[in-house]
Amino acid sequence: MKIGFIAPWIYAAALALVACRQEAPAVPEAAAPPPVSSVPATPADARDANVDITLPLVANAVARCEPTKTAYAKGEAVQLEIDLNQAPEGLKVSSRVFDKAGKVVASASKPGAGQKSVTLQMEGKLRPGKYKIEGYWGGNLVCEHEITVR
Repeated sequence: MKIGFIAPWIYAAALALVACRQEAPAVPEAAAPPPVSSVPATPADARDANVDITLPLVANAVARCEPTKTAYAKGEAVQLEIDLNQAPEGLKVSSRVFDKAGKVVASASKPGAGQKSVTLQMEGKLRPGKYKIEGYWGGNLVCEHEITVR
């Protein structure tokens, strides 16, 4: 075998392979990341944080919330009865009485944990007039009623 005769065929085959070589498809450039919005830093110590959160009342926590009467005599103690379906540990039930101007004129509160029914007796005597009484389950408003003192 002659080396001179085979060499041109090897060169031709190598040249053909190089000429037919396909290039790898171009890799698309990575999309730019979305812009980062500035988020206020979370305070490490929440003592000075101003937090305004309202937590929803547990459904059916209160079975009934009503004043014992709708009309009271002058000097008679105003009472609000609250029947509880749920009375978890640490529960506090309370009531406030408002005059026509929206000023709190009487209030009462009691622990409600483990209770089925709580009667709140307002501190202070009310003058004759019309009032609004509100009942609260753990800080959640559960009832509003109009009452009259004669």
